[in-house]
Amino acid sequence: MKRNLLLFILLLITTYFSSCSESVDAKKEAVIKEKRTYKQVPIAGNAYLRFYQFNDSLTLYFEPQLIINSQKFPIKGLDSIYGNIGEIKAVSPDGNYFILDLISINQPKNKSVCAVIDVQNKAVVRVLNDACNGEWNTANQWLVNGNIVVSFD
Repeated sequence: MKRNLLLFILLLITTYFSSCSESVDAKKEAVIKEKRTYKQVPIAGNAYLRFYQFNDSLTLYFEPQLIINSQKFPIKGLDSIYGNIGEIKAVSPDGNYFILDLISINQPKNKSVCAVIDVQNKAVVRVLNDACNGEWNTANQWLVNGNIVVSFD
């Protein structure tokens, strides 16, 4: 009788600890699957640019995604070799486009490359080389030194 009681108690203890271990493993797996947000930058209205990776040695943010009405979208056409300092260069007056500086981990940092990103289509519409230091006019055209570089007619 004592032996059966002892075996029963041992079985209860083993069952309890194995279920605790499974629950801890499930929680760890859930935390690993959830991506950490490193930086979020407002675009316009309910649209944000959110970076999900940060490289300490390069001091660059990677894996930007659009957040629109709390839904996450990848940016089509954006190569993963490009990082960013965590800022949007400029947003068009209507909020439908923005300029994102791109810093290649394979090229010198003084190389000026940026992307024009379409918020509604969630895609890169154009990559600009040496035409990143400009501004949007009221007609949603990207100007560099007064010349129209990007226009959406």
